[in-house]
Amino acid sequence: MHAIADDVVPLMETKAGQKAKASVIGRAVRLGVAHGAYRCTCCGGRCDVRVEYDDAGAPTRTSGKCRTPNCIAWEG
Repeated sequence: MHAIADDVVPLMETKAGQKAKASVIGRAVRLGVAHGAYRCTCCGGRCDVRVEYDDAGAPTRTSGKCRTPNCIAWEG
């Protein structure tokens, strides 16, 4: 049976999508970089990540997008 388009859950709303997002953000924060490309744990492609830090060095805002179509992407 084929899935109906309305029943498809976006990857970012799944546990795997959230885990992949946390993984690439964690790598960027550990290295202390503002921009980088890291291996996506969902698809194995590359994920471009941007992190903004406050004066104390804590991350305040992140955004990212996997280079693989229909994989993880977030803003905020």
